[in-house]
Amino acid sequence: MAGFHFYAGATCTILRGEAQCWKTKVFFVEDNMENCPQHEALEFRVKQAEKKIELIDHQLTNLDKNEAVFNQRIADALENLSALPNAIDRLNKSTTEMKFSMEKMQNELTKNTQKVDRLENKLEAIEEKGKFDIWGWIKSNWLLIGTSLLVIVAVIGELIKNIIR
Repeated sequence: MAGFHFYAGATCTILRGEAQCWKTKVFFVEDNMENCPQHEALEFRVKQAEKKIELIDHQLTNLDKNEAVFNQRIADALENLSALPNAIDRLNKSTTEMKFSMEKMQNELTKNTQKVDRLENKLEAIEEKGKFDIWGWIKSNWLLIGTSLLVIVAVIGELIKNIIR
């Protein structure tokens, strides 16, 4: 490192012949430039280091610009996260209320189903009792039916006689 001077307050070290610089430009000046065979190589390395430093400076500037936005987003996310337990509690309460309501509805539905089943059974019994068995009725009431038919035929005959005269 003898023969090189660092300017502009740069934080810089030379490790294994390469300049390691942080956030500031580095200027190397040799005491005796004519006698330095590696002058061009050093200048090239310095220019590359300066380009890297400029790139890092640009990235740091962008990070500084975006830091407020990132901090705001983090604050919003934390606020949303802090509100999340309350929302989960409300959801649990409403789910419990819904479950209770659904159980109540299930009980009412079961009762109504039982009532409908009883009504269906009663209707079937009434239908069985109320079925009109025409042949059974004719067999049990054949005398009444025959007499009624004779009376009807006699009445129709009298009507026809009266119409013909």
